[in-house]
Amino acid sequence: MPVLLLGGLALLGGGFDVQARHLAGIGSWLIVLILLLSPYRKRIRFGNPFLLVAGLLLGLAVLSACSSLWSSSTSRSLIEAERVIAYLGFFSLAYLICRTDKQRQRFGEGLVIALAFIIVLALADRCLPGTGIPPISETARMRYPLGYWNANGLVCGVGVVLFAWAARNAGHAVLRWFSVAIVPAALIALYLTYSRGGLLAGIVAVVAMFFLSRHRLRFTAVIGIGVLVAAPAIQIIQNNPAIAQNLGGAEAPAQGRTVALVIVLSMLAAVLLLRGLIELASRMPSSADRALGVSRDQRVLKAIAATVATVLVSLVVVFGGHIWDQFSGGELYFPESPESHFTQLSGAGRYDFNSVAIDSFVDNPLTGTGAGTYKFEWTQNRSSDLIAQDAHSLYLESFADLGLVGGLMVLSLIISMVWLAILAWRLSPPADRDRTAALLAVLLGIVVALGIDWTWELAATAALLMTIVGCLVAELQSRRKPASATVGTSVLRMKVRGAPNRQLFGGAFVAWFAIVVLVVPMAADQYLQKSADAAAEGRLKDSIDDSRQALKLDPWSAAAHLQIGAIAQSLELYDRSIAEYSKAAELEPDNWQPPYLKASAELERGDVTAAGKDAAQAMVLNPRSPEVGSLIEDIDASTP
Repeated sequence: MPVLLLGGLALLGGGFDVQARHLAGIGSWLIVLILLLSPYRKRIRFGNPFLLVAGLLLGLAVLSACSSLWSSSTSRSLIEAERVIAYLGFFSLAYLICRTDKQRQRFGEGLVIALAFIIVLALADRCLPGTGIPPISETARMRYPLGYWNANGLVCGVGVVLFAWAARNAGHAVLRWFSVAIVPAALIALYLTYSRGGLLAGIVAVVAMFFLSRHRLRFTAVIGIGVLVAAPAIQIIQNNPAIAQNLGGAEAPAQGRTVALVIVLSMLAAVLLLRGLIELASRMPSSADRALGVSRDQRVLKAIAATVATVLVSLVVVFGGHIWDQFSGGELYFPESPESHFTQLSGAGRYDFNSVAIDSFVDNPLTGTGAGTYKFEWTQNRSSDLIAQDAHSLYLESFADLGLVGGLMVLSLIISMVWLAILAWRLSPPADRDRTAALLAVLLGIVVALGIDWTWELAATAALLMTIVGCLVAELQSRRKPASATVGTSVLRMKVRGAPNRQLFGGAFVAWFAIVVLVVPMAADQYLQKSADAAAEGRLKDSIDDSRQALKLDPWSAAAHLQIGAIAQSLELYDRSIAEYSKAAELEPDNWQPPYLKASAELERGDVTAAGKDAAQAMVLNPRSPEVGSLIEDIDASTP
């Protein structure tokens, strides 16, 4: 399941768009429905841990949908509700298929293969220019295959922990040694993303795994060897700028082959070094036993933890003010020297993104502005020319969009996930504790990433989170005694035995309803995409027909009205065009595009006065827009 879900989303660009995300959600819910209706249902139990996470996710979806009543975009709010429903499907599916230790072990190995697949895709696309699905990006940062460099960085960073776990615990020798080899490849890919967020998430996951794992000596050896062989490989990559900086050009193929060879050699070196280290340990059993004993000494671990905490506190005290000044400063753009980004402390606009979210919450503390409407808040109140759709923090954006209740609900969801994961780790037997430790460590890394980026909106990274939580909740549930074991009377036992049937019926209904909820907007989005493609090819009648079909399925779609209006305007049918733009403005009153396009149509028709009023409205909604400013200049020039 992890290979199909995460690998499929990677091949579909990461799942930011509705089509990919809903397709994955529908597939997950369909399998859930089949499991609930099959003989496998006799083995299913929905315990309180599952109901807690599922209930919070379902509550968040319902609240997002209800926010459409006061939102400035019904369509965007419903899309956010549908997003959470898809994520609930990922979580439920993982929970249902991770019922036994063997299934959870294979699930963990599936995660290893899926993340390795993503990393191999990313490196192959960079080292073999022209072979990837998208064209060469204009940025040095590795965007393929998830469509966002920080998402790729997150996968590479936290993936190192899973690879190190599998290097010792995978069921097959081939996968164990492959996991050793993929660690330096992941570190090299992380470097090519130039993602500080991915690096931070990886560090959090690695540190957590060090303290959670009983086999930290082996874990440290795998990570240390990976870093040791990746460092010189990265130095060589820096000397090949066509690949390191994604410059393309005639030198790119030759440099790409060189870098690919370096990566393969580093992977081979990691295997040989670990093999040699194991052989050395076998020849020096007494020294190995002493080292193992020291690694498991609680006094040593406490001393290390105290040292790390002291260093962090000291850094905050000494450099905290400087760090904050750099983070909140005006440096917004990626540096010309990509590798220097790792040493920069600027927030790259995050201070502004977060500030707008906080101000929006202060202005609307009870209800928020509606799910998915941060984009409009940003365009109205931004202090820079950066274009953004998200606050780059799930937590702050939740308070801005859904008010106090929604923000607390998201925090409750995250805290519940972490709390249940810790319980699963504590209750798991020694044979499985490293697996739960690795999953918990990855979860903690992702939780950090959610606070500094928009990885929640990307289905691939959200699916990684939700499936890990599903597996950990299933682990916890398997360690808890069945409710019937604690019941004293036969009457109560009968009620307990009957409860799963009601749960299965309710679960099947939720799965069926979720599929319907996801299918309809996916079909509407597909018609809208077909309309855009038809318009680009000059098939205007087909484009209008497809837009009308989209409106039948999604009557709140402002985009469909904008599409029809643009076609009518191109045909000089200005009355029809203005009418469509007006409908779009009614559906999304805080969106600057409808009044802007309406003003352009009115100017072409010769109605300068009306164009001036709508352009002024567009300027209010997006005061830093160069397009609106240029249109106002044209209107002023046309004024008698």
